[in-house]
Amino acid sequence: MNLVIKELDFNKCYHFMKEEFGNELRFTELFFSKHQLEAGDFFTVVPDNVRVESLYEFKTGGKIYPFYRPANVTVMPVRNDGENIFKSSVIDYLFQSNNHFIGIEDYSAATNSNYIKENNLKYHLLSNGHLFYLLNNNFTPSEVLKHYWFSKGYLFLCSILKLPGNSDFLLSHKELSDYNMENYILPGTISFFIEVYDGEGYLLWVSRQDDSFLKLIKEQLSNQIIEGWR
Repeated sequence: MNLVIKELDFNKCYHFMKEEFGNELRFTELFFSKHQLEAGDFFTVVPDNVRVESLYEFKTGGKIYPFYRPANVTVMPVRNDGENIFKSSVIDYLFQSNNHFIGIEDYSAATNSNYIKENNLKYHLLSNGHLFYLLNNNFTPSEVLKHYWFSKGYLFLCSILKLPGNSDFLLSHKELSDYNMENYILPGTISFFIEVYDGEGYLLWVSRQDDSFLKLIKEQLSNQIIEGWR
């Protein structure tokens, strides 16, 4: 069983995104209002034996990696073989260029959340009160992954950004205004991905103007296949 990348039906993905994320995150609310979704395509990374109809059951687990749960077991670990591919691609992307950033809106956190203080997470405050982690190669890979992991959960979305050369000033602002979101973050969004299949995979959006993050995903997949042959 090999992992492969599959392009998905745009309309099915679009309606799922609008229904689940439309007004829940400030990022998606502004992104959708600018009609930017139509400027890209959707993909997912799954095993090569997944049935086509299962690809669109975004809210359901156990279809990508079918499992048997014994009667006396109530919790099973979630399997997502593509996780390392996405994590590695995020790190590789950040360290390609000084104008590469990622942005993660944390749906659940508040400024007084214990894990924010205990782990010294660097955040910006959005107009809806959500925290937004804006990260570039000023952060170490371990710091990036720490922000990434602590934001995982309900409505997780990681945006892949290519920002103008003068965008470092955003890192020093405690608040990230709608003006900065609309004039820097949204125009600089070349991809984003969200958790689907009950944590068993990701739905990836890629701008047709810049598919550099998609290329990194494909490189990671190729490397996995080569390693598997050795």
